[in-house]
Amino acid sequence: MDWSPLGPRTERARRPTSITSSHSIEVHDETLADGAAHRQSTAPTLRFSTRVTPRDRTDCLYRYLRQNSNYVLIMDVAATDVRMTARQSQRRQAILDAVVALVGERGVHDLQMRDVAERSRVSLGTIYRYFASKDHLIAAAFMHWGSGLERQVALVKLDDDADAATRLSRALRVGVRPFQREPHFARMLIAVGSSSDPSASETYLGLGRRVRQILGQSIPDVEPDEREAVLQVVGSVWYHAFVEWMSGRITVQQVYERLDLAARLLLREPRR
Repeated sequence: MDWSPLGPRTERARRPTSITSSHSIEVHDETLADGAAHRQSTAPTLRFSTRVTPRDRTDCLYRYLRQNSNYVLIMDVAATDVRMTARQSQRRQAILDAVVALVGERGVHDLQMRDVAERSRVSLGTIYRYFASKDHLIAAAFMHWGSGLERQVALVKLDDDADAATRLSRALRVGVRPFQREPHFARMLIAVGSSSDPSASETYLGLGRRVRQILGQSIPDVEPDEREAVLQVVGSVWYHAFVEWMSGRITVQQVYERLDLAARLLLREPRR
């Protein structure tokens, strides 16, 4: 598992003498480059034994944070660097498929872990070997379902003669349609986005980054910094509109209208 420091100073990564005696962990002591978030630089890397479960990795991660409090770290608990066998990978896939199927049938709020175990034909204990918590599992399943959404947005055909606002609106509409067909997944998005679980939060942020990259392909003529700012704001409008839609305060048509309006306001030509 990789850890990326966000500290403003050039420091040396401290090697903790121990985190827990039962976990096999290696921390590379390397020079950290001075810089901001996500800058490509040399960074300390945490590697876990293949015997360590996701729950234990999450625990170790917080212990490391407490021992190295002078760093602010980005973690991706949802992703795993453990090399799984083909059987383990199939089992994990079966668990995610079961969650997606159950959410599609009854919604995220009625999801029970025992039902997931029964549908995927694994034990409850096996589920927790792959996922640190229920929220982690839901987030990973949403990412699994969302991979199809990403492909749909990426394949949208855009009119090169259209202005940036029109192109972005068209891509956003393609992104919303799967949620319109399966509203349970709009509620799942809200559940993942509002979760305080670190695994769920990082998965949600990771999906957001990937979706912004794909949506950004619809407006390549916009300057990179401005494009990122526009997509951040549009993402916030999208999330809030979904909250209101799922609570019955607005219709899905109004969701489309709000996203269209956000795109037009953010990408309109400045007045001279």
